[in-house]
Amino acid sequence: EEKETAAIDDVGWDRGLLSPSELRLAPRTGFALSFDRDRAVVRGGYGIFLNQWAYSVQTAFARNLPYFFTRQVDVPTTQRVPSFQTRNILTADPTGVVAANIMDHAYAVEYTQTWSGGLQYEVLPSTMFEVSYMGSWTLGADNATIRNVPEPGPGSVQSRREIPALGPIRTIRFDGKSIYHGVTFKAEQRLHRNSTYSVSYTLSSSTDDASSPGATEAEANVPQDVRNVFDETGEWAASSFDHRHLFVASGSYQLPFFQGVGGLTEGVLGGWRVNAVFFAQSGSPFTVNLGVDQANVGSGPAQRPDQLKDPNLPSDQRRPDRWFDTSAFALPAPYTFGSAPRNSVIGPGYANLDLVVAKTWSIGGTRQLEFRWETFNLLNKVNFDLPSRIFGTANFGRIFSAKSPREVQLGMKL
Repeated sequence: EEKETAAIDDVGWDRGLLSPSELRLAPRTGFALSFDRDRAVVRGGYGIFLNQWAYSVQTAFARNLPYFFTRQVDVPTTQRVPSFQTRNILTADPTGVVAANIMDHAYAVEYTQTWSGGLQYEVLPSTMFEVSYMGSWTLGADNATIRNVPEPGPGSVQSRREIPALGPIRTIRFDGKSIYHGVTFKAEQRLHRNSTYSVSYTLSSSTDDASSPGATEAEANVPQDVRNVFDETGEWAASSFDHRHLFVASGSYQLPFFQGVGGLTEGVLGGWRVNAVFFAQSGSPFTVNLGVDQANVGSGPAQRPDQLKDPNLPSDQRRPDRWFDTSAFALPAPYTFGSAPRNSVIGPGYANLDLVVAKTWSIGGTRQLEFRWETFNLLNKVNFDLPSRIFGTANFGRIFSAKSPREVQLGMKL
């Protein structure tokens, strides 16, 4: 099969590795209105914010074809005298195909439109209640994909590639998208009668086509079908950091005991304060992937199995040895992509309570001595990591690790 080639001028490219993206407009506006004798404030705003590309994108910029590529030359381990030396191994014929990295020529600056609004109201002296909303829409995110991938089918993968002389081409694309909506309810008391506190709850939703330029524990962040990214049957799904529910409470209380009694009693037992922070969030989604090339498209694309039903179990049935219903997944037919959506399984939630007991002594002049007794994860709550998410492996759906248990530390600071 003959393939035609075109000069860069014929396709509208120039001699640069990227086409310039010269638009840098970032307007912002906002307002604030107070009423009810300044006890209530309504605020709102809109802005466009530009984002700088990640360091990994910058390093990839220096590894573009045709100036940089990798190839493999194998030498038998039993060969005691090397077949090649430094001066000729780089010109030797590669054992396998040449691998490459590129960045899409159509560069775009990532920018986010953000809009927000809220109401704050002083319901009691030193006590405020707030309800707020924030939304954002991101375009031009630098996400990863694979080029030079053949369509699913039988036969040699290499001969079916658009450029048979090259292997899979790892690519950074500049067309990533995401959208976020979140509403927060918050109550806050400033220092009043030896105590202060802040309590908030956020209900949010985040959707994107990839949640990171590189692989994370939740997903590979490269498409299954590189020709179908932005459809819900492709990669458009809940973000891998989409925690729908978030609750945070913090407070500080100055213990009133033995204050003003003087002497050693107040010096040892008086003036203690207690600080606490509680954090809880629902689980975020992750992707179930295959460990085999069922579509016969070669390495690179993150293929998924078929999904037959909802894999998420009721909360009372989730266990470390069976976090989700593994029978909800099946091996796709040969030369096809699986039907399982991206990020279709919800992982474990997280809850943690930290407590600090502290006291400060004045030791002359402006010098102070502080003692702190800090306990992290006071309740010793087991916060599980993600289960094994590779379909067909022996530990599929099982959890083998968790985050840090209770930790106590004592400290003095002068």
